[in-house]
Amino acid sequence: MRMPTVAVIGGDERQRYAAEHLRRMGCCVRTWGLFETDGEDPRGILPAEVVLLPLPVTADQLRVAAPLAPKQRGPRFSEVAELLPNGTLLLGGKLPAAWKREADARGLAVIDYAEDPLFQLKNATPTAEGALLLALENLPCTLWGTRVAVTGYGRIASLLADRLRSMGAQTLVLARREESLTEARARGHEAARLINGQPIELPKDCRAVFNTVPYPIFDRASVERFPPACVYIELASLPGGIDLGAAGTCGIRTVRGGGLPGRCFPESAGRIVAETVSAHFPTSNGKNREDEPI
Repeated sequence: MRMPTVAVIGGDERQRYAAEHLRRMGCCVRTWGLFETDGEDPRGILPAEVVLLPLPVTADQLRVAAPLAPKQRGPRFSEVAELLPNGTLLLGGKLPAAWKREADARGLAVIDYAEDPLFQLKNATPTAEGALLLALENLPCTLWGTRVAVTGYGRIASLLADRLRSMGAQTLVLARREESLTEARARGHEAARLINGQPIELPKDCRAVFNTVPYPIFDRASVERFPPACVYIELASLPGGIDLGAAGTCGIRTVRGGGLPGRCFPESAGRIVAETVSAHFPTSNGKNREDEPI
């Protein structure tokens, strides 16, 4: 099967590895804003059959994120989209709704690979292991024998709780669903229910909270009950799970864990991006590879 020509525009160290992995898969890869040998103008690598944008795709809703590019300044999305022929496959992570609408209006085949369930499942591992690194960097004690809490029990939280326990931590899982609590207990964790409207009472000897719930659950009443030596590690997307104003007032140390796969494990994260997006590449018969029979 012939692999397509892929233009990789912007991104961090993770995208460098994604580009290299796509090359090893047989793609003809052109890059901008990633390597010293890249040209100055991103328009020089367009058009292409597939255009790969980074995750997150933008920091300001206008330009493609390009922290490794000269002046750390990526092209406007509209400048990229206007150069792409009808039918071009455009992939990006956490694409703004306005960008999706513009791509659709131009007849582009647009996919947000951050929404791919397989990507989310694979990305949970480097996120969980990155959270461990944050804990080790921000705690004055070992995880062995230390009481920690994990809020939520989705893909990331369940992996993280297991890894924390394997390192000797005493893990407490806080979740809403009875199924989650039952599973957590079956895997050897303590578990307690999160109840709407009730302050969260952590054990007095809890030293770290890893939050994966993407909306505020630690209100001021909960923050005021925080153990004094407890570090709050935010793994959820904005707005996050804690009242930051209350945390600041109460002297609670908060650590942001956004983008851990790319920050901590760019090679693994880049391979996951490449594997995910390549499943959407068109084949010579015009169908996507993900639709091929096994």
